[in-house]
Amino acid sequence: MTPAQAAAPLDAAAGVCCLTVLSVSQIPQARMLAASLKRVHPDWHLVAAVADAPPDGPPFEPPEPLFDEVIALPAPQANGAPVQALRARDAAQAFALQQLQAAGHRVMFVLAPGLVVLHPLTPMVDLLEAHAIVLVPHRLAAAVQGHGAGWPTPTAAPAEVFTPACVAFRCGAPDARFAAEWSRHLRAGQAAQWLDRVPVLFDGVHILK
Repeated sequence: MTPAQAAAPLDAAAGVCCLTVLSVSQIPQARMLAASLKRVHPDWHLVAAVADAPPDGPPFEPPEPLFDEVIALPAPQANGAPVQALRARDAAQAFALQQLQAAGHRVMFVLAPGLVVLHPLTPMVDLLEAHAIVLVPHRLAAAVQGHGAGWPTPTAAPAEVFTPACVAFRCGAPDARFAAEWSRHLRAGQAAQWLDRVPVLFDGVHILK
C-alpha cells in the first residue's frame, strides 16, 4: 500500500457500499431507505439484494434509479417448496455479502429496508478508521412502564442485544473473516444469536452508544 493510499479517507467516493436485503413486498420500504440515504450520501454505492425475485423478469418495475446495483435471486427451495421469507432473505444476504466483499469496497453498511437516514453516517465511517466493526444495540437503556404505586418495571426487550438492521464493517482482506462468518451463520439460520457474540469473537469491535 502506498502512503497516498494509506492516507485516503474511508468515505472516499465509491469506497462505501451499502447493502439492503429485501423481499419483493418490501420494495416500497427499500425505496424509502434509498431516497433518504442518497440525499445525504449521493456517492455511496447502494445495493439491493432481492431474496424472492420473479424468475421471468426484474424485481423493480420500472428499473430503479435509486439503486446502483440490484442482485436478484429467486427464492430458495426446500423439498420443492419456497422457504420462509426470513430464511430466503438470510440466504440472499449471505450471497450478497460474499459477492460484495470481493468487489473492492473499503467499507460496507448493512441497512434494513424501511430505515430512514436523517443525518449523515460519516461518524460511523470515521469510527472504522480505528475499529473493524461497528454494532448498534437494540436499546441503550431499559425502557420502563408504570407498575403499581409508581414503581417502574422494565418492559419486554428484543431477545437479541445488537440489531442486524444497522451494521458497519471494513472490507479489506484482513477483515474478511467477519463477512465470511456472518454469511455462514446466515445460511445456518443462526445469524441473530451469532451477532451478539461478535464482540467476544473479533477484535476491533465498537459498540455505538
